[in-house]
Amino acid sequence: MKEYKVSFFSKFVLTDGHTSMTQEEIHSSRLVKLFAYLIINRNMSCSIDKIASAVWGEEQEVNIFGAVKNLMWRLRKMLKSKWPDEQFIVTYSGSYQLNPELNIKADYSEMSRLAAKGHASDDPAEKARLLSSSLDIYKGRFLADYDSEYWIMNIAEHYQNSFVALSKELSYVYRELGEYGEIEKVINMATEAEPLDEELWSILIRTYGEEGKYKKAEQIFHSVSDNLYHTLGIGPSDALKKAYEETISQLRTAEVDIDSVMETLQEENKASGAYYCESGIFKKIYELSMRRLARFGVSIHVGVITIRISSRKRTDPPEGDLLESGMALMKESIIESLRTGDVVARCSRNQFIILLPACKYEMGELVVKRIFKNFDQKKSSGRFNKSFALREMPGMADKSFGDYHGANIGPDAFRVVVNSCDRGGAVEGYIAGVAVDKPVRFRSASQFVSEINNLLDKIGRPQQNTVMRRFSGDSDGRSANWQYSPVIYHPADEIEKLTGKYMTFDIRFTGRNNSTWQGRIFAENGEKAEFTSELDLLHKVEKIFDGI
Repeated sequence: MKEYKVSFFSKFVLTDGHTSMTQEEIHSSRLVKLFAYLIINRNMSCSIDKIASAVWGEEQEVNIFGAVKNLMWRLRKMLKSKWPDEQFIVTYSGSYQLNPELNIKADYSEMSRLAAKGHASDDPAEKARLLSSSLDIYKGRFLADYDSEYWIMNIAEHYQNSFVALSKELSYVYRELGEYGEIEKVINMATEAEPLDEELWSILIRTYGEEGKYKKAEQIFHSVSDNLYHTLGIGPSDALKKAYEETISQLRTAEVDIDSVMETLQEENKASGAYYCESGIFKKIYELSMRRLARFGVSIHVGVITIRISSRKRTDPPEGDLLESGMALMKESIIESLRTGDVVARCSRNQFIILLPACKYEMGELVVKRIFKNFDQKKSSGRFNKSFALREMPGMADKSFGDYHGANIGPDAFRVVVNSCDRGGAVEGYIAGVAVDKPVRFRSASQFVSEINNLLDKIGRPQQNTVMRRFSGDSDGRSANWQYSPVIYHPADEIEKLTGKYMTFDIRFTGRNNSTWQGRIFAENGEKAEFTSELDLLHKVEKIFDGI
């Protein structure tokens, strides 16, 4: 008996080995869907209603019976032109069926058959052969040109998921056999079908690590991270980060000479700009910078650059694609404008974060302006608004200062002792701290604010971001010396013993941006609150203590 083979993956093709009928030859999408539906359901008769639903969907013609009959006549005529002696379609009362006597083998059935045999095999080599043969049959999505049809879509999703699952299973078998090159081939094909499957990318990254291809692993990780931001607006999963981190850590697992280690760690290309990395790697570098800050006391600034779409044209691509093009321009501008020792990472769908070691605030502003100037010179950059925020990295508090209700009693923290207060606004007390030589008294809220600013200027941290700072020499009255380790006059336990007749609270400062204060306040009853300005601080104190 003559055997017919039909392919559904990617394009529709029917062949007996000598004569073929292709999707392109059929010309009509309705004829392709009709013939495909009959073949898929060849073990049953198909009613006119079901055929009409498969071919026309929701756009069914008024005379369904006549439309199906006419289309069936056209299909029979086309088949007769190829195989004049073969009867392909059997007519029943109110239904049609592909001739059950025909010997037809479909590619999806063969794929499933080989996969089942592969699953059942206990021999790794035989399992790999069968699973590989199964995967070779998959040439693309099931009837790819028509997979928006509801019944085709479900079948297409099923076999694409099967293809991805088989790829993962085969990669584990190849790992057992030590066939890392084969894993690369399999996973690269699978990622073309499912580019957002992070497990596939994790397998590939680990494979590169096992082959010693650490640079490739790093490139893949960054590329996938960018794609996730672009398509889903999210960063890589913890599992993908773990795969990358464990792959890089393999550098430490083997005993090698120092020259080999240095060669492996060496950048492939000569660095010409900022170091771009994924946000998880940026976090590690940030933590390392915090340690360096604690040891050397250098000024380090962190900036966040944000872009947004300012205008759109009717001919523009989708919003996500347009924003991604702007992010690509900004990434290029940042890398070109920063030094080789600076670090940049993408931290959200429309933001980058940069780390500027040994950089003063004013220099950081100039750096960002240079980035924006570079960006503005690029084609299509005018379609985007841009903004930035710049902050000094906070120093790591000395643990010897102790802790009071969660507030570090360090050089950037004060204890405020209030001895009296009335409804008229008169208030009296003093400010003390480990870095305050002698208590500083105040007799009004305005004097309190003024004295706090004076103390912060004298101590040198946190530094105001709106004044010219100096890192050596005396203050000229308009600027102040930045200090990582100010002079400590009192132990923490001495400051903690100070209490006021009316109230006592601690203030921990994290910044003085835009000529105002930021930080947290801590009450002696354990309550605490964030504040963003001097006025906000006074309001929070009033709320905590039920009226100042």
